[in-house]
Amino acid sequence: HRLAARVDADGLHVATAGPELEEALEACRGRRIVGVGASRSRDEAMRAGESGADYLLFGWPGEEDSQDAVNERVAWWAEIFNVPCVGYASDPSAAGALARAGAEFVALCEGLWDEPERIAATLASVSAELRAAAPKAVS
Repeated sequence: HRLAARVDADGLHVATAGPELEEALEACRGRRIVGVGASRSRDEAMRAGESGADYLLFGWPGEEDSQDAVNERVAWWAEIFNVPCVGYASDPSAAGALARAGAEFVALCEGLWDEPERIAATLASVSAELRAAAPKAVS
């Protein structure tokens, strides 16, 4: 949280709930966004959500769970809780499914940046998926 303050960042992400999250929330409350990674346990995710975090992240690079398991956790969270959630897309093609599951935000995989010549096309494809997955406005 000290680095976030020093560089005047909008917020910071803490890997897991616990003392580090509590310290970040105390230091940043009202001035910066504080997000937290939610574990695979629903109980731990609920504790993280109750902590006062501004968002929860489901999934993470190198996580052993499948994309389907991440989608399921996102859907469970979005159905019950008001704290926004971020779904990690282990592949850009997973973005639409995360949005349909209820993720308010999608974090794209690190591999997206490995092929600079394909970044624009991949982002355009992801944007199209997200637009297609967005709930339609009621007239």
